[in-house]
Amino acid sequence: MKKNSLTTAIIAGVAGVAGLVSVAQAVNLNPDGLGQVLLYPYYTVNGNNSTMITVVNTTDQVKAVKVRFLESVNSAEVLDFNLYLSPYDVWATEIVSNGTGASIHMDDTSCTAPHISDGTPFVTYEFAYNTPDALAGLGEARVRQGHIEVIEMGNVVDPSLAAAATHVNGVPANCGALESAWDGGVWSTNSHYGMESPSGGLFGAGTIVSADWGRALSYNADAIDAFYTAGGDLHYPPGDILPSLAETSTDGISATARIFSNGNLYQIAYPAGVVDAVSAVLTSRYIYNEYFLPSSLNANSEWVVTFPTKRQHVQSNAFRASYRLPFTAAFGSQASCHAYAVKYWDREERSTTRILIPSPPPPTQGFGLCYEANVIGFNQSISGSTATAILGAAANVGGSGLSPFSFETGWARIEFDNPQAAGFQYWLPAADGQSLVGQPVVGFWVTEAFGSSAMAGGYPINLGALFKHRVSRDCRQQTAGTSTGSIDPATPGCPTL
Repeated sequence: MKKNSLTTAIIAGVAGVAGLVSVAQAVNLNPDGLGQVLLYPYYTVNGNNSTMITVVNTTDQVKAVKVRFLESVNSAEVLDFNLYLSPYDVWATEIVSNGTGASIHMDDTSCTAPHISDGTPFVTYEFAYNTPDALAGLGEARVRQGHIEVIEMGNVVDPSLAAAATHVNGVPANCGALESAWDGGVWSTNSHYGMESPSGGLFGAGTIVSADWGRALSYNADAIDAFYTAGGDLHYPPGDILPSLAETSTDGISATARIFSNGNLYQIAYPAGVVDAVSAVLTSRYIYNEYFLPSSLNANSEWVVTFPTKRQHVQSNAFRASYRLPFTAAFGSQASCHAYAVKYWDREERSTTRILIPSPPPPTQGFGLCYEANVIGFNQSISGSTATAILGAAANVGGSGLSPFSFETGWARIEFDNPQAAGFQYWLPAADGQSLVGQPVVGFWVTEAFGSSAMAGGYPINLGALFKHRVSRDCRQQTAGTSTGSIDPATPGCPTL
């Protein structure tokens, strides 16, 4: 038997083991950056920044995509719409300040429903009127920073509708036909007409731009593949709260997640129609990154720490408890705060440990991460309307300061567990007892420096850089059905595939 045939046979045999789902059929965080769902950890228009966003279709299919912008405090929607991408199309936009809030700046021609034009503002309806909270009074200040989710709804295969979205000489043939399909047309009575299942192949990027400094900080969107493989499509009307990250399903009954960790592969099944499988592939016990703070270079460092699925876990509703693991505090009047531990080292292995705790803190201790998109300023004191130095995040919309700080250069680690309590407090349970320690998190480190440097021959420098967080995952095998309490650190690890 030829080697490639033998490999194929082995893979087929392994996939045939009872209960084992192929990677193509299991929700997974794709390290290659292609997927059905794209998560952009942060956008901002604060601090004289703007944020550029791209969504790329690498396939020969017309894609129907939900684009959703979410503010930082509680992931309330500030703008969402349907985007229809021509084969091999790129949609690009820029989020800019419009004075008090934020708006879309674009000249892209890809079809949207409803039509999104240059200057379309982000709105406060969701947190001010639909589901008001105690921080609604912040108004447009809340829409100026947040995170973004892009969810593929399916492929448009009806010939006339697909042709309308397809570019001819660089311009879609007839975007009006797609808008009309929703306005009394075929999609207004049957949103699934002419649609096929999502098939992936999307990637995207974000760039935080400072025109003042001539600085661009770029990142790749995190890509979740095999988000929906249950058959059918996820094509919903513009403005609908669906599809959400809770729509994931691998077979219509369950949503199986595949988690890669330190050479190990875990497979964990969750119910379909809840967010747990997506949370699973994002859950980390630790995140790691660096900091750079030489005062001679006026250097600053900030970490973005975003919990993309936190809203689905901590919001109260009539169908479940007010919060669900791996979070333990519901979004109350103003926040959902959790205690964490941070340890940081300099470049010579000296270290210091701090505790990040919910507000209000005891007099001598640190601060908490209470929102859905957070910015930690290293060696910065942030309170009230005081904002972080690079990304401009004020305390009332997710900015925090880690100060005083002992070292100028080195690396740090945040552990997503409560160091003040026994055992692991934050963990995501599954029915079979497999439990992921930590919380679902994405993000990055940004740094800037300006001045003159001996390394640059004494010439003036103006530098900026962005680096994605590294992570470590931890899976523990508990008794089937366990979903309360804490995990004993002596609990054995999960079985691997």
